[in-house]
Amino acid sequence: SMGCNGKNAGKTDCCQLQKEGAFIYRYAFTRHKRNFKDLWRLKSITREALRAWLVSGKTSQARGEAIAAACSELMENSIKYSAIGSPSLIDIHVVNKQITIETVNHCRMEDRQYVVDFIDTLGTGGDLRARYIHNLSQDFVHRKGPMKAQLGLIKIMMEAAGGKLRVKPSAPD
Repeated sequence: SMGCNGKNAGKTDCCQLQKEGAFIYRYAFTRHKRNFKDLWRLKSITREALRAWLVSGKTSQARGEAIAAACSELMENSIKYSAIGSPSLIDIHVVNKQITIETVNHCRMEDRQYVVDFIDTLGTGGDLRARYIHNLSQDFVHRKGPMKAQLGLIKIMMEAAGGKLRVKPSAPD
């Protein structure tokens, strides 16, 4: 969470980060059937803004694109899998060389557990490219729904080499 002007003790002060040249992008939304295209367009604008900001500094074009692509995948998941009518948040900030992308959205507990377990298996190592190709072919063969292949999560790990994914516990509704 980010506060401003020190009003939230222990929180990151966004005004101070802006003075230090940090990138800060935050938006909240409630997904409805009628606003999906608008949210998708906002995701694309956010991706391009982050990429442009990164490459305007000391980040290479290729690295900036990879980071923006990983960020875009997380935003896509948040938009696609947010429950209709539930509030969601996307928070991106870059300070020095640390990039934090946080998405907060409501989902079913079994879907959450599936994602947690999947992320745990990604952390065990192995060839992510081979895993991506395998999961892609399995998705086309079995078509068990969007939660099964998790191609976006694998792609994030491939594009943001050395990056970490984690699902934070949240308070029950």
